[in-house]
Amino acid sequence: MLTETTEGFRLSLQQEYLWSLDKDNITDNYCAQCAILIEGSLNLTILKAALEKVVDKYEILRTNFRYLPGITIPVQVIAHNLKALGNYKYYDFSDLTLQQQDKEIKDILGNQLPLNFQQESLFKTSLATLSQNRHILMISMSAMLADAKTLDNLVRELSYSYSVCLQGEKENVLEQPLQYVDFAEWQHEVLTAEETEIGREYWRKQDFSTLDLKLPIKRNLTEQAEFLPRLFTANLTPQLSQKIQAIASEKNTSIANFLLACWQVLLWRLTQQEEFTIGIGCAGREHSELEATLGLFAKYLPLSFHLSDELLFSQVLDRIGQSVKEVYRWQECFSWQEISKSDLQNPFFPVSFDFQEEATTYSQDNVSFSLYKQFICIDRFNLRLSCRSQQNSIVTDFYYDSARFELEAIEELQEQFYQLVESAANNPQAKISTLRIISDRAWQKLLVEFNQTKTEYPQDKCLPQLLESQVAKTPDNIAVVFEEQ
Repeated sequence: MLTETTEGFRLSLQQEYLWSLDKDNITDNYCAQCAILIEGSLNLTILKAALEKVVDKYEILRTNFRYLPGITIPVQVIAHNLKALGNYKYYDFSDLTLQQQDKEIKDILGNQLPLNFQQESLFKTSLATLSQNRHILMISMSAMLADAKTLDNLVRELSYSYSVCLQGEKENVLEQPLQYVDFAEWQHEVLTAEETEIGREYWRKQDFSTLDLKLPIKRNLTEQAEFLPRLFTANLTPQLSQKIQAIASEKNTSIANFLLACWQVLLWRLTQQEEFTIGIGCAGREHSELEATLGLFAKYLPLSFHLSDELLFSQVLDRIGQSVKEVYRWQECFSWQEISKSDLQNPFFPVSFDFQEEATTYSQDNVSFSLYKQFICIDRFNLRLSCRSQQNSIVTDFYYDSARFELEAIEELQEQFYQLVESAANNPQAKISTLRIISDRAWQKLLVEFNQTKTEYPQDKCLPQLLESQVAKTPDNIAVVFEEQ
């Protein structure tokens, strides 16, 4: 049962922006979902108690949204408790193959959406048994409640809470976290403070005219097309991941910057636009008090590029670090609400990029908790590349608007990105115009399959007779063109 207070709290700037994208339908597409792998001798009763303790500790997990009389923007409303959480749905997949288990997990996560924006909990859970010592806890939340870092923090909190409940201990009351509504209020104060005017002015001076990238794989649609986010995932090999790490160390930069450099070079190669702007994800937790708490803090910032044929990849990589550092410096002062006061009609980044460090596995009392799968959509996009470290490899998540792109086109894009990353890792001193982006499979199609023009024709006729026969079949077709005739 969801029991609410009557008090409402202002939305944070991120929540306001997200709400503005799709009003009351934001929970259909904008969400944060994860499957948490739990390994070890799990006590299901203790797990329920631990989960309820976490929900009780963080108000944001007990939050939904209401319109108050005379107000056009909803407010955050916090429930006193969420005891019904203990009645999550339970599934037994122990007799299924790994492939079947993965499909069932994906289907369950899909069935936990959409969430009712005003009338129910925006925090949904299900539990599945994979084997005697392997379980999956599936969680779906509205993006109004969570971002990528929240999912990792949630795993940590659940592991800690499970240990506390298992030992029968009481949590230290001094360890209460910063609540999200307090952050939201503080954020509004910061953005109107006199000392942050220089940061706001920095963003107002930015050129947003180069947001629209003319990607050759874009489909022709009306401007009213519905936003339908989907995900295609592929991994870089451990060997390639190690090369990237080595180059990043040598250049005193990060894996994230290397992959971002590859992404911008690929976009430049595909669009032939020398200047363009994409969104780059930031965690929004630059203050230590925000690092471990839960809620929607992340956002995307504009990052502009100018590329040319003669640039070396190593030069692009050098520039990336300074550019990212500059935009991160003013991240607290960026808000679409401020930027949209200009003539900007589409307040989102059509193409974006973000990177996550490897999620931590938390182990206590012979039970471990780790992120197994995730799907995160906290902003609108046409195309977004999300990269993350995972078990000595790098996962590339291509999020795409399926109303604009076919899956086949995204698969081809992933192959091109892989080839470019590999080419840049093998020769970082190469000109960006010479880096390879066509895969072996694509070369095979271009050079062999597309050139399979062999056809059968009558062997008893000469070429003039064949031409006469074709003219008889299609007398109105043009056979030869010379200049204007």
